[in-house]
Amino acid sequence: MKWLYVLLVCILDILLAACLAWIGEEGSQLLTFGIALTVLWLLPLPIGIWALIRYWALYHLVMKKRMARAYSVQFHRFDFPRADAFFDADQYLSHIMDDEETPKNAKLKAAALVGELAAYREMHPFTVGFAASLAFQDAMANFRPDARPLSPDATEPMELFSVR
Repeated sequence: MKWLYVLLVCILDILLAACLAWIGEEGSQLLTFGIALTVLWLLPLPIGIWALIRYWALYHLVMKKRMARAYSVQFHRFDFPRADAFFDADQYLSHIMDDEETPKNAKLKAAALVGELAAYREMHPFTVGFAASLAFQDAMANFRPDARPLSPDATEPMELFSVR
């Protein structure tokens, strides 16, 4: 499906470049076609690279702690078990869903978190998908079931990352 999208975008770019070349002067139509196609295909590259740089700078400055804290609050709210013995989020959440002693609401929340992380990885693999996995790993590493991360009046996680 992605290749079909790329093919259609390329065809539309070639058609636009051909239209611009057709409008251009008589002797420079091939040059106009080449310049238009070069701009259409190469201009998004530096824009995308700059967007990635901005995202990851903001992630490390602000978002990582907030995302990890939101996951940590959810761990406490649903009484998740310790995460010390697990390497990654998928293994940890699978253990929670398969464990017989885990409460039902914790199992449901673990399933929701599996879906949330999978959706982030699918929709935005180089930004939010990777960032959410890193923040989840950080929350797992710092999670202690007996210690509460927030004061009693501040128990709500950020609404952006809340799955109920």
